[in-house]
Amino acid sequence: MLDRADGGWITCELGQEEAGKQQLQKTLELDPNFPIPWATLSLVHGYEGKLAEAVAEAQEAVRLSAGAPLTRGCLAHALAKAGRQSEALAILDQLEELSRQRHVPAIARVLAFLGLGDHDRAIEWLENGYCSAIVGCHTWRWYAPSLPCIPTRASRICCAAEPAL
Repeated sequence: MLDRADGGWITCELGQEEAGKQQLQKTLELDPNFPIPWATLSLVHGYEGKLAEAVAEAQEAVRLSAGAPLTRGCLAHALAKAGRQSEALAILDQLEELSRQRHVPAIARVLAFLGLGDHDRAIEWLENGYCSAIVGCHTWRWYAPSLPCIPTRASRICCAAEPAL
């Protein structure tokens, strides 16, 4: 199931959003209770400006994952893109509080700050978490097209393989 969801994300990242969304929808047909495709669709729809869909999908991902930090980051991203910054900031506060009790992946905060348009803070968390396996230049190009390649340790690895970036 995870392979299908990851494949949908990668397909979207490669500029084939419709094919990626179809793959994610097929994954949901197999298991509508799997939160990752919901979270991924939320990010894709947020990028496309389909903000009501993005928020609803992120809320479903949070519900199905019992509030997993990554899905909360997706929800903060969607809410911020939809102009609901105070709600997105409240989720960031929740993630901060949760991090005092257990590990919160940096990617959750990266997504939230990208949604808020705070690229400096997103870069800071990218560096802190060194999430190159999840967030590379492709993802940055998707969410922050004006920043073709972020000069972080994570993006240097990605960009070394793709000098055109």
